[in-house]
Amino acid sequence: MDYIPELLDLFGDMKSVAVCFSGGLDSTALAAHAQKALGEDCVAIMIDMPTLSDVQREMAMNSARASGVKLITIPIAWSELNDISDNGERRCYFCKKAMFSAVRRAAVLKGFQELVSGENADDDLSDRPGMSAGKEAGVRYPLRELGIGRSAIERFVSSMDLERKPFKETCLLTRFPTGTTVSEEDLRFAEACEGAVRAVAGIGLVRVRISGRTCTVVSSYDERPLLFDNSNAVISTLKGMGFKKVSLDPDGYS
Repeated sequence: MDYIPELLDLFGDMKSVAVCFSGGLDSTALAAHAQKALGEDCVAIMIDMPTLSDVQREMAMNSARASGVKLITIPIAWSELNDISDNGERRCYFCKKAMFSAVRRAAVLKGFQELVSGENADDDLSDRPGMSAGKEAGVRYPLRELGIGRSAIERFVSSMDLERKPFKETCLLTRFPTGTTVSEEDLRFAEACEGAVRAVAGIGLVRVRISGRTCTVVSSYDERPLLFDNSNAVISTLKGMGFKKVSLDPDGYS
């Protein structure tokens, strides 16, 4: 793997570390570097909550295997997440607060001193309310500290022996308008819709944004041709799942 020297040096100065792990690009890079620098003195901890999709879980397992890091999974039930079910503007803060609190408890219990998360230097802080929850929990952000951005992370992850490259998978609450109360059943329905679109269009990254009986389908920028080539099948499938109107986003997800 093509390790980033300054990131190895940063982890090498730590005694032990727990990585807040999602299996995405940033946390995968952090976990791999921590494992290389610290060996058994690092661990990846993933919080498994209903806002995650099975695709996210599969990516996390795959990325952890490729990193060689030990992965601990901690479940949090929907009943423990009352502050985010209304899908309000502070949902990310409350979600991250619950996640970091759970990771911190597990890290302390198992004797890991530092807690790190994977925001990189290119992430827009104006749209990262969860970072304030991280600061409250004493989380460090090594990629931001070192000025390491998305391109360097992507180069590193591309050098890993991954069955499938991670892509940007986001919280299922984002499939519903802010301020709309969401149930666990709603989350599973959104996940099912996206799985159906993947199956008929052959794409990886997809968002089905739902508002009542209307939805908009968004793919990655590079996969737009596949989405639109299979537009009839996508629209027919989603209408069969109960939507009256289905639109395809022409711009793609960046």
